[in-house]
This record gives sequence, structure tokens and C-alpha cells, in this order.
Amino acid sequence: DAASYAQELVRTIDAFKKVDEHFFIISAGLDTHAPNTGTLYKNSSTFLREMEQSVPGIFQRIDGFASHSYPNANFSEDPLFTKRGGIVAFKDEVVLLRWLKRAHVPIFITETGWELGKVSEEKAAVFYRYAFENVWSQQDIVAVTPFLLNGHGSNFSGFSLVHADGTPTKMFETLVQLSKVKGEPILVKEKE
Repeated sequence: DAASYAQELVRTIDAFKKVDEHFFIISAGLDTHAPNTGTLYKNSSTFLREMEQSVPGIFQRIDGFASHSYPNANFSEDPLFTKRGGIVAFKDEVVLLRWLKRAHVPIFITETGWELGKVSEEKAAVFYRYAFENVWSQQDIVAVTPFLLNGHGSNFSGFSLVHADGTPTKMFETLVQLSKVKGEPILVKEKE
């Protein structure tokens, strides 16, 4: 329900910014692989356009945009294969946001990752390195948060960056080795 979500997002933005204008609000990440099947599912581009129709200017109100740029299909896609909805999904979302009159929004890839069992640890580590160095390196991307550190004991264990005993996987070790840009957020003094 894009209209309800857009209205709730505006209420949330207003509530937080009323408390302190420095709150940084990002949108929810959407499934770029969702089909358009009436009211049960909508693909992300349809959903985003419907948000704008319901609340004109909604994308000028957010401080950042969340993207779920998963290696689909099936969480195993080779990053060299750059089709819509894979690890490059954020690119289509950025184009749509520009069409919706919002350019240069900070992008937060809040979920991504390869599923072990569908790809090997070694291959996933290579894929992560390639993705960070060649795909997720655009200036507007301010954070990439792989899904997830430890999913053992759940349906998400194949995405874990650590083994069940807590030792690092090859993906974890690769992520540690990647060069990083030091973040320097503007900190605001607390109100007295």
C-alpha cells in the first residue's frame, strides 16, 4: 500500500524533525524483484511512483534512500552479470528518483549478500570484493550493510558472515580487508 506508506513516512519525518531537525531519515528498502500482482505485490518502481502520486514531493523530504540490491535471482548472481534487480538495483532506483525530481540522494544499501550453499564461501568472497570495488563504489552510496553477521539458528544462516562457532567466513575476512572511506558525520551538540 504505497499511499499509506508514503503518508506514514511523512508523519514519521515530521515527528522526528519536530524533536530535532538533525534526525536523518531514510526510506524503507523495497524488493526490486516483487511482481506486480494487484494488491498483494508491487514491484519497487511502481510502488515508488505511487508514493509520489499519493504524497507529491515525498522524495524531497527524505534524507537518504534505502536500497535492497541483492544478487538475484536466488541470491547467487555473479556480479559481472548486471541485470535489473541484482546488485545494481540501486542504479534503476536512482534513475527513477531523478525522474521523480530527487537527484543526488545518499544511497544506503541496507541489505545485500550471497547465500552460502548456492555459492561457495570462496566465490562469495570474490563477489563481495568485486561488488565493493566496481559496483557499490559510486559517490552517492554512503553505506553498504551486508545481510547478515550471524543468522545461525534461523532461515538466514546461509547469509551469515561468521560460522556457527563464531569464526569469520572468507566473506567476513574479505570485507575486513577492503579499503574503507572514513566517515565524518556532522555531529550536533545536545540541546541543553
